[in-house]
Amino acid sequence: MRQNILETILGFIILVVTISGIFYLVSNVPNKIGTKQGLELVASFDQINGLKSGSSVKISGIPVGYVKSLQLTKNTFEADVTLVVDGDLNLPSDTEAVVEMDGLFGDTFISLVPGGSTQILKSGDNLILTQGTSSILSLLSAFIK
Repeated sequence: MRQNILETILGFIILVVTISGIFYLVSNVPNKIGTKQGLELVASFDQINGLKSGSSVKISGIPVGYVKSLQLTKNTFEADVTLVVDGDLNLPSDTEAVVEMDGLFGDTFISLVPGGSTQILKSGDNLILTQGTSSILSLLSAFIK
């Protein structure tokens, strides 16, 4: 009888932990379905090492969107990255998109650096100013020279 009560309590604890984990995941995963109207922008990069669909888009370190899709442009061999950012942001047309890493082994994300233009980006616009990733090997070789 004592073992049945112990098994019941243990089962209840496992159930509570599982439900809590599912609730945490659902509440903390970014909404990629598009229920909130977002601003869709396209940026072309020469290198996007480590960037993938679903990666974060940040301004001043604060997440404001995500990477929707990646594709290769056949004639220029550049990576076209489609971003979705909060629709209530008024980003200047000279906003720069930079591919960065969170620390040495962290996730790759896109950092947006707003410029000073008075013209505001609209959904479907291209970000002209971009900066791709730099490999550690190329940085070391530049340092040695």
